[in-house]
Amino acid sequence: MSVVREEGSVDIPLTGNDETFGLRRSQQKSSCELLKSGVDIGGATIVQQLAAGGMGQVFEARQHAPSRKVAVKFLNGHGDSFARRLLEQEAALLARVKHPNIADVYTVGVYESRAHKYQWIMMELVEGSCSLTEYAARKRLSLVQRVHLALDAVSAMTAAHAKGIIHLDIKSSNVLVGSDGVVKVIDFGIGRVLTEKTVWQSVPPGSVRGTPASMSPEQRAGRDELIDARSDIYGIGLLFTELFFPQSGWKGSRPRVSVEAENKEQELYCAGQYPVSRGASKDLVSVIAQCTRQRPDDRFSTMREVEQELTRWVNGQPVLCRQPSLAEFVCRWVVRNKVVSCFLLLLASTVISAVCAVGWFAYTAGVAQQQAITAAETARGTLADSLLRQAFSAERDHHSQMVQDLLDQREGVLTSLADRVPARVVKSTSLAIRTLRSRLDDSSSFWRSPGDSMTAVAVSGETGVALASGKDGRVVLCSLRSGHIDQLQEFRYETGSRPWAAAISDTGRVAIVGCDDGRIHMIDTEEGKAIGVCVGHTGPVYGLVMLPSGEDFISAGRDGRLRQWNVQDQSKVSVLTSFETSVYGLAQSPDGIWIAAGLRDGSVRLWNKDTGQEQLLSGHQNRVFGVDFSVDGKHLASASEDQTVRVWDLEDLTQHACFYHPVRVNDVRFCGAGRVASAAGDQLLRLWNVHGKKHVRTLNGHEGVIWSLAATGNNELFTGSGDGTVRLWEDAWDPQPKCVTEAKVHTVSLSADGRHLAAGTNSGSVTIWDAATRTLITEEQVSELPINEIRWHPTLSEFSVAGSDSTVSQWAFESGQSSSDRVSPRHRKPHLRHIRTLSGHRRRVFSIAYSASGASLASAGEDGTVRLWKSDELKSATIIHHPGRVFCLAFSTDAEPGRLATGCEDGTLRVFDEQGEQIEAFHGHRGQVNALSWNRRSGHEWTIASAGADGTVRLWQLSGPSGKSQPSSRTQSAVFTADGGKIWSLATVPDEPLLIAGTESGEVVLWSTSESVPLASFRGHDEPVWSVCVGPNGNQLWSGGWDGAVRRWDISTANQLTRMNALGD
Repeated sequence: MSVVREEGSVDIPLTGNDETFGLRRSQQKSSCELLKSGVDIGGATIVQQLAAGGMGQVFEARQHAPSRKVAVKFLNGHGDSFARRLLEQEAALLARVKHPNIADVYTVGVYESRAHKYQWIMMELVEGSCSLTEYAARKRLSLVQRVHLALDAVSAMTAAHAKGIIHLDIKSSNVLVGSDGVVKVIDFGIGRVLTEKTVWQSVPPGSVRGTPASMSPEQRAGRDELIDARSDIYGIGLLFTELFFPQSGWKGSRPRVSVEAENKEQELYCAGQYPVSRGASKDLVSVIAQCTRQRPDDRFSTMREVEQELTRWVNGQPVLCRQPSLAEFVCRWVVRNKVVSCFLLLLASTVISAVCAVGWFAYTAGVAQQQAITAAETARGTLADSLLRQAFSAERDHHSQMVQDLLDQREGVLTSLADRVPARVVKSTSLAIRTLRSRLDDSSSFWRSPGDSMTAVAVSGETGVALASGKDGRVVLCSLRSGHIDQLQEFRYETGSRPWAAAISDTGRVAIVGCDDGRIHMIDTEEGKAIGVCVGHTGPVYGLVMLPSGEDFISAGRDGRLRQWNVQDQSKVSVLTSFETSVYGLAQSPDGIWIAAGLRDGSVRLWNKDTGQEQLLSGHQNRVFGVDFSVDGKHLASASEDQTVRVWDLEDLTQHACFYHPVRVNDVRFCGAGRVASAAGDQLLRLWNVHGKKHVRTLNGHEGVIWSLAATGNNELFTGSGDGTVRLWEDAWDPQPKCVTEAKVHTVSLSADGRHLAAGTNSGSVTIWDAATRTLITEEQVSELPINEIRWHPTLSEFSVAGSDSTVSQWAFESGQSSSDRVSPRHRKPHLRHIRTLSGHRRRVFSIAYSASGASLASAGEDGTVRLWKSDELKSATIIHHPGRVFCLAFSTDAEPGRLATGCEDGTLRVFDEQGEQIEAFHGHRGQVNALSWNRRSGHEWTIASAGADGTVRLWQLSGPSGKSQPSSRTQSAVFTADGGKIWSLATVPDEPLLIAGTESGEVVLWSTSESVPLASFRGHDEPVWSVCVGPNGNQLWSGGWDGAVRRWDISTANQLTRMNALGD
């Protein structure tokens, strides 16, 4: 929502309704006399009144923080619930969508004065603005300029519809243009979310809401069940008429009987007033006519289609919504066949007329039927796209269950389409879906209890034996091995004895469990049996610490007493000290001198076992559930119900850091130098950098509250949750499956069968990995200088290397499985065998590519040349010169003969035939072209994608086999942008509408080619991503970065380890 700022106050409508919201005039109360200049309404100060209407007033104000001019709308009346909910709805709707052509809403609030409350909403102020039609008239804009303005408004509504939001009151006064010429769509007051119940849906069915002159027929008829995005398309069509044909005599809603006359009048007006052709006039009128059809099914199905039609019109292309008339068809045929047409007209004019008529009617009927089917499929496809985008958004917010629900809904939508899924829609088996699902569980292994939630866990630091206790009295002993949890033994205590604390000796021989009945059970883990019960506490036992000797342990609980017990003789018990309130968390310092206790009153107490001295750490505002010492004993971490983890400096007993959570924190553990892990009630495991005092990572996996947390000797994490599982986090600080090298990774490439992954580094080494297990097979130094690119042969077990030494070297990968006595022991192991070296470039070779059959090899270099090599020749057959350095090239995926595309320093994409002759050249990038990838789906809107240093990915449509170039402005299909700066690498996915890019900021960005906004951005690399590659069947996604890591994104750590163990077995 924004307002028009003009001289003085004018009476303008603030919503599309009757401006009373159902209130009688006598019930409305004005707040105007209370809002003078300088009045502080809470967060902003009134400057002046801008507008007033029957429903309320709009004021210019100065917001306090941040300091800026804003517009504030007040509703008449004393804050009735309907008005309040209406403002909240409008703010909520606009908060869902961010678009440069939709005015922002900042906040809503209440101003209290004289015992009355006045609802207000604070919004963006568009200075010096006026309505869209008024702006066009003032500036005397041409038709093309008016269409560009209309495109901005349509783009805004397309973004709103993508979020499921419809406006329902599109008119000139709700589409503003500021003094800077930027279009702003305002007033979503009666808008709604298609999938949710809104304020307006609470009024009686059949109520008419909106401005009568701009209502769609279904709105005027009160047919709520028919109101959807197509109602906005009707409104935008009426706005087009007013904008494009201001003097055509049209006002208000169009009667059905005048449609044909009106279209004719508009065509004549357009041809007479604007310098456009008659055909262009008809095309534009046809777009408007289809927008304003009486029946919603006859209109465009989505606002995106309207935007595409206007874009075609602006680009001089024919629109799709206008079929040529029979007369036009016949005339064109006559012009092409003058002699034949005269002869046929003389001999068989009657027959031809009849046949043409029948054929035409059959054609239009088929088109109409197909359009109806296509519209329905398009709507379902749009919904599937929206659900997928929402699922990725939910994953970014760590809502794993919501992701599952959204994907299930999407699967239902795609199932309803059967085999008619639009090509632009991402399939359920897509690489994007697999990648999304892999990010829902960062743990390396889990074990699920058949009972209730797991409330306490403990791990032996030396043996890897783990203990987990459940709410139902179940105690399980596990072995933590190679990232897996293996169950060893299971015990069960009497019903109602809920374990709250657990500990285990360093040797793993003795385990203890504290229960809510005050008993402490001791277990011999090797014998698998209980060895004793300690009785003494008068309430639940919440804290247990096993002393290093393994012969004694300390306990604490609700009774506040700190007791020391002997494992062998339970009668040997002593009360070390007592606190005035319950003890929840308990820990012992590494030197064994200090005991830390987290208390019910929010304090942390340090008690010296030798001297009895007690220290107090204050800061928490509620119960402290967990405490833990750092390995060096210099810091103590505490977790509290006040939603914080605090780290204390034990040298001066001060708070070193405080980490805030959205919910209470149940446990905390140090896991490595300067690292803390916290378990919270929102199912998430969080990692923190103590020295940097910042959040590092949030881990998904659990589906219930995480009650307890333990760290292993090698800093793995072991957690117990309310979802009945315990989970092991093998590499919590970086759980993404990866291969690590000792140098910066410049390039990664998968073999033709997808089994082997090759990585080239700046140190000149090549590493070969097993793609399934991430096992290093071999590493060899193939150059003294950096390797710029590696490409596997499409059919053979060999690859080529683009080197900084100006050569292209070819290597065969020998598996080394021969058992022949004539083979040397070295060659029985996997290794690389040098085949040949191709020389010719004068400087570094940046890129190489094989043709589809492998018969040709192309190389691109810093010397500005591309060289075509034949597989049976050792010298360059063809040299293609460029005006600058050539950074990338790629052969088309078609069968031979193929086409070769190159990306140059001058920002130009060039395409050559198999003889090296240039076919086409495309300009658009504002910097060097860094990467290219051909479309691996046939019969679609674009042919090749390019990525550049300007941070964009551009799609291009090449001409047909004739090789005739088209103007580049007509062949650029789409432009995609990323927030990660320069784009260094690019890949497409076979048979999927997906683009994948690696950026300078270290992100791997995923797009659906139907939308320019990224579908997802994956963060893991700490430095630029120089290479991305996709498996031959779209079944793998890898990236290589300057941080020395090669990461796999389409599989979780748990799945990777399961696959490795299966292969090992």
